[in-house]
Amino acid sequence: MNKYTYILFLVLLVSTSVALGQKAISNKFKFEDGVYLKHADLRSNQPSQPLFKIPNFDYQLDKDGNLLFLSDKSMAKLSESEIKSIDNIWGICINGKPYMKIKPTADANEVYFVRYYIMGRICYLYYPIFEEKTVQMYVYNPYTGHKMGSKPIVNKEKKFIKKLMLFETGELQDYTPQNFMKLIESDKKLLASLKDLTEEETENKLFKSIKIYNDRNPILATK
Repeated sequence: MNKYTYILFLVLLVSTSVALGQKAISNKFKFEDGVYLKHADLRSNQPSQPLFKIPNFDYQLDKDGNLLFLSDKSMAKLSESEIKSIDNIWGICINGKPYMKIKPTADANEVYFVRYYIMGRICYLYYPIFEEKTVQMYVYNPYTGHKMGSKPIVNKEKKFIKKLMLFETGELQDYTPQNFMKLIESDKKLLASLKDLTEEETENKLFKSIKIYNDRNPILATK
């Protein structure tokens, strides 16, 4: 073994030893509970404020545990706290699980917090929105059954928004094969395997591919 090979061996040995003392970010990783005022707080696993800084702290989860809603009392009292406004909150971590604040649409009044369905170097999350859609409802004569006219009816249709997030930066992108492949350009082997698939096959395997990429390219917690 020449001296250059020996030095490289020592560097790899030290790097491995450091890595073994850290935990990889994954769905099993427990983050520090608290209020995150910016993405950097999550990246460093250091909440800016403890949960009790939210007055009358109380919340509800949807049936899947995917959405977190602060209670009306908590929201109403935020202006009297150090946090001042819901606008200053980036996310909340409860029982080791981080939830990121989302405003479903630009003109929406509601604000809720979304759990990360996949945690890792590339994260995945989804949340519902309700879109108004105008449809024509026809009116019929109850005696003859003949159409008498129509009137527009506004229905609210539920759809799901899916997002990818790069953990290192907090950048959100739409959940598409094209965006995913841009994020994994450094993993040539996985990228090549996806490029050999049809567009439909890629979409069907996208969810599994995120998990494969995260397993092969772990990101270590800083704390």
